[in-house]
Amino acid sequence: AAKVDSLIHNMKVNGKNASGGFSLSQNGQYYITLESTDGIQNENPIKHNVFVTEDEYPSIAMIEPLGDAQVGEDGLLTTQVAIADDYGFSNLKLYYKLIESKYVEPDQKYSSINVPIAGRDLNAQVLFVWDLKKIGISPEDKFEYYFEVYDNDRVGGPKSARTMTNTVRLPSLEEVLREAEQAQDNIEKDLQKVLKQMESIKKESEELNRDLLKDAGKKQEMNWEQKKKASDIAKRQQELQKKVEEVSQNLQNVTEKLKDNNLISPETLNKYMELQKLMREVKSQEFQKMQDQLRKAMDNLTPQQMQEAMKNFKLDEDKLKKSIERTMKMLKRIQSEQKMDALNRKAQDMINKLDELNSQMKKTNPNDEVKKKELAQKQERLKDDLASMNKDIADLEKNLKEMQNPNTEQMMENAKQDLNSQQTQQEMNESQENMKQGNFNKASKNQMNARNNLQKFQSAMKNMKQSMENQLTKEAIRKMQKATKDMAQLSKKQESIKNRTQNIDPNSMRYKDLATEQIENMAAMNNVVSQMMDLAQKTFAVTPQMAENLSNAMHGMQKSVNHLTERQMNEAGNAQQKAMSEMNQAMSKMQSMVSQMQKSGQCNNPGQGQGQGSGSGMGMSGSGNPNDMLKQLQQLAAQQQAINQAMQQMGQGQGSGNMSPEQQALAKRLSKEQGNAKQSLEELKEKQKQFQGGDRKKSELERIAQEMQEVMNEIKSGKVSPETYKKQDRILSRLLDASRSVNEKDYDKKREATTGQDFLRKSPNDFDMSTQQGKSNNIKEFMRSIQNGYTKDYEIIIKQYFEQIQR
Repeated sequence: AAKVDSLIHNMKVNGKNASGGFSLSQNGQYYITLESTDGIQNENPIKHNVFVTEDEYPSIAMIEPLGDAQVGEDGLLTTQVAIADDYGFSNLKLYYKLIESKYVEPDQKYSSINVPIAGRDLNAQVLFVWDLKKIGISPEDKFEYYFEVYDNDRVGGPKSARTMTNTVRLPSLEEVLREAEQAQDNIEKDLQKVLKQMESIKKESEELNRDLLKDAGKKQEMNWEQKKKASDIAKRQQELQKKVEEVSQNLQNVTEKLKDNNLISPETLNKYMELQKLMREVKSQEFQKMQDQLRKAMDNLTPQQMQEAMKNFKLDEDKLKKSIERTMKMLKRIQSEQKMDALNRKAQDMINKLDELNSQMKKTNPNDEVKKKELAQKQERLKDDLASMNKDIADLEKNLKEMQNPNTEQMMENAKQDLNSQQTQQEMNESQENMKQGNFNKASKNQMNARNNLQKFQSAMKNMKQSMENQLTKEAIRKMQKATKDMAQLSKKQESIKNRTQNIDPNSMRYKDLATEQIENMAAMNNVVSQMMDLAQKTFAVTPQMAENLSNAMHGMQKSVNHLTERQMNEAGNAQQKAMSEMNQAMSKMQSMVSQMQKSGQCNNPGQGQGQGSGSGMGMSGSGNPNDMLKQLQQLAAQQQAINQAMQQMGQGQGSGNMSPEQQALAKRLSKEQGNAKQSLEELKEKQKQFQGGDRKKSELERIAQEMQEVMNEIKSGKVSPETYKKQDRILSRLLDASRSVNEKDYDKKREATTGQDFLRKSPNDFDMSTQQGKSNNIKEFMRSIQNGYTKDYEIIIKQYFEQIQR
């Protein structure tokens, strides 16, 4: 028998072995007594002390989102929580309730959703995609929510811990549009500031250049003032680069906001993405060249080398300025298209609301005063929507006038006549009055008249946008064909100048005639370049690669003139050959672009590859557009989450033994579903290969497919382990990451080789609790620290510390 304090627990005896057990709720002492068949007991049994370790409360912290959030039209909110406990978990729940709404009364109590926990780890990061459409979220609805985790304490009952309460809201279309317009206005103002700062830097560089000219050939080193000016120019140029990066990020944020709320068509979305690509190229290429030139010159510190660097600096600065100006012009044009998309969406939204209101009216008793009042209020809100639409129409008219296109302005006037805003508003007024009086038949006729006007307006918007596309495509084809023809003649003339340059005697006076011919050819080429740059203000069909070729051709011609003037015939010939090569490359790209525009009737994705593509004069639609890809990836993520949840339920009853017949049947079904998900991913990967345009994205999808295959094999073989759950969690996480980055087209972070430098080491920064990213990093650091295997006392202190930080 085992004696624990004053209690005796009899043990089972089997030959020379005895076994038994007892439960402890507090610290104590026990010893074992043995008694033979003769009744003799052991003397002075050894006493053992036992200590009870208290089961700690679990820990939970929000990783994503930190703070209040908004969802797009799809109603999906990606959440992630970090959980930890000393013995494990029994449940994780999401609690929510409606706290604000224009349409229904707020909830008094919380509802809950069970969140699956993958694996059996004592700490984990749980990813959960919350579909708020399933709980009926409507525009301007606001929900309050929090997560609560429960440990598996079977003695005293599960203990729990919860996150702080956050809110999530679905903004109205009007809110999203106004926010986007404000952000776009700020982007335009920021680009104007960038241009002004560039002008200021240009003046400073010209002053430094003049100063250096005075010392040409006199000094071997720049003086202190010259070094200081060069350093200030480099510093200001770096600040300018940061500003351009910030503008580029803001543009991306606006694009994602509009896309999430389905307020732009796939074609307009693609043009925004092309504009982002243009901004990235401005940032990565021109700025880098300017920095490299200044850095090299400052390292050598000779006036001659700095003077040469300042010449190149001026050329690159001019290119950068043109790129910024092009970005601003293109932004204006795309904004006009976006406004057309938004008006089209608003008209459709109003049509849907009218249909819904009409359907509710048919089901309503004309004598029900409460219901009649409710319907009339909904009709009142539609009148507000119409007033908002009229304001957007006025804004679009202003944009179109700035574009100075008489055809478009006339089409806009026709669209306004189709809407017939005064008549439509009058029909809505009468509909509202007839509802109040219970005359539902008359109210329905009023609604149908308003609906017809909205449909005609919607059709007019679509036709106007298509007309703009077609008109711009024709203009791009015509001007590129003319530029190609002109350059072909100029290239032949350039070849003639080059051949005569190679055969001329350096002492001959004919070099003056050649220099004059070269200047004339350069002037003609400058006219072609100017025409193409004007076209580039309207369309992405003129790619940055084309512009680079044209610029290099002009640069080669200029160098040729300089060398001819100094009778450096070999150098002049090399520069002429370079100019010819660049002209021919530009012609090849233009011919390819024209061919594709003629073939498809539109110029989709001209920014890909060597400036080739097929699509509208301004943008790209390609074989796969980002909206479609986003939806398919989100559907795959939802499918994977359902598989994960079913796997979790299957694993809860499995234990360590073999699977039951029911579990085997479920495993077979889940293996098939995982295989279907993998097949869908494979099809998506093939279908979107051109759109993804990069080995990085392709390899990411391949990694997801590979893990899907591994999970499928493990389920099929019945060898499901904690690692299987982790793989499923990774698959879901990667699918969500892929859907977030679907706009990062043609962009890859490549490694760059740089010369080694000495660095001054810094101590780690303080915890950053001012930003969402900083808070998220701190929570992840907390989870890593718990995994390091500290003693129980230290674990408690660490948990308390990070919980206080989060609060």
